Amino acid sequence: MAQNDLVSVTIVTYNSGRFIKRCLESVLAQRYPHKEIIVVDNASNDGTIDILEQFEDRCQVYYNDDNIGFAAAQNQAIRLSNGDWVLTLNPDVLLLPNFIQALVDRSEEHTSELQSLRH
Repeated sequence: MAQNDLVSVTIVTYNSGRFIKRCLESVLAQRYPHKEIIVVDNASNDGTIDILEQFEDRCQVYYNDDNIGFAAAQNQAIRLSNGDWVLTLNPDVLLLPNFIQALVDRSEEHTSELQSLRH
């Protein structure tokens, strides 16, 4: 993973109003600049949609008419992504500000180690 690789963060919500705002804020606060955030809502009816609407200018938010299930919605989000890498999150996860950067850094170290073993 190079320092300019796009990381797609995918999140599926269903009645996640208690958690989703803080989750999205933690993803948006990531210091790694090359990211896209894709949220698929599975027909929430608890106010989650009202919260997601506040993030539509900074995230790609898709609203399903029916709850198609977690796995199908996560696959939907991954299909919509453009990233070189995909980080799937549950809506109750909070990331420390350097989380994605640490993943990128570690993958570069691992890639370098593998390349040196091949030669």
